[in-house]
Amino acid sequence: SDHRKRWDFTWTHIQNLKKGWYFVGDINLISDINFSRAYQRDFYKGVISGLDSRLFLVRNWGPYSFTTKMERDLQYFTTSGNLVQKTLPGFELRSSLQPLGGGLYFGFESSADAFHKEWAQYLPKAKKYSFAYRRLDLHPFFEWPLHPFLWLDVTPRVGVRTTGYTKSLDKEGANYDGGSIWRNYLQSSLSITGPRFFRKFKNGGKHVIEPYIKYDYITKDANAARIPYFDEVDRVALNQSILKVGIRNRVYGAKSKRLILESDLYQAHSFKEDLSRLGKRGSKNSPVTMLVRAWPTRAWSGDRSEEHTAELQSH
Repeated sequence: SDHRKRWDFTWTHIQNLKKGWYFVGDINLISDINFSRAYQRDFYKGVISGLDSRLFLVRNWGPYSFTTKMERDLQYFTTSGNLVQKTLPGFELRSSLQPLGGGLYFGFESSADAFHKEWAQYLPKAKKYSFAYRRLDLHPFFEWPLHPFLWLDVTPRVGVRTTGYTKSLDKEGANYDGGSIWRNYLQSSLSITGPRFFRKFKNGGKHVIEPYIKYDYITKDANAARIPYFDEVDRVALNQSILKVGIRNRVYGAKSKRLILESDLYQAHSFKEDLSRLGKRGSKNSPVTMLVRAWPTRAWSGDRSEEHTAELQSH
């Protein structure tokens, strides 16, 4: 021990407020990364590499949801300084799919955030960095569910996403002084499910088998390589053209009539980039994947996944 005083602090709170508002707080702080290594007896907590703290004020009404948030993400590194990312503050307004008429549905996601990043570099020379920027994100989307037959569902979906940043990487990719920038892309998909096969058992249970096909297409944008990364809004794989084929099984309980077992066996094929790689060899086919989820009771659930390729098996 280096005889330093170390501490940790954890606070979690959920509060229902008036007029549909509720508050969620989750604060996690420690003096330094060595606290977990020295004092935690739980293996998972002892090997953590970062801590997240969040405050949310949320209101839901009808299909809409409004969120005000403050976040702090701390990531520890061994060969360089810690990375601290903050949202001070952030606002989100979302709408789930709602009917427009003629079977067409509309929804959207939007957010406005103020971000701050700071980190340090000790090799080859100690130096601290920090920068702040703002981001505006708009994502409207449309969906048109079609049911040409009782056993067949066809759902086309299209959306546009435009995201603006007040700072970006310069052309050399070395510093965030490239000025404001916009990233724009189009998303579209076509999902076909069916024909469905099902069997009802004498005890009241039911087994449903449904094959499906889904095609996803996302355009590219040259500006995407220059944006700063913070969360899933920024980390989107562009320039995608992927066909996914699978078969899904569902088992419903005899007495409860609820879903108790589901399996999903599928493989994807890319018409552009490789989806899997082993050494120097790449393949446009993904591994064959099996996902199994079980809900034996309302309080318990479990899942299992397996992946298989001709060269490699993993789970």
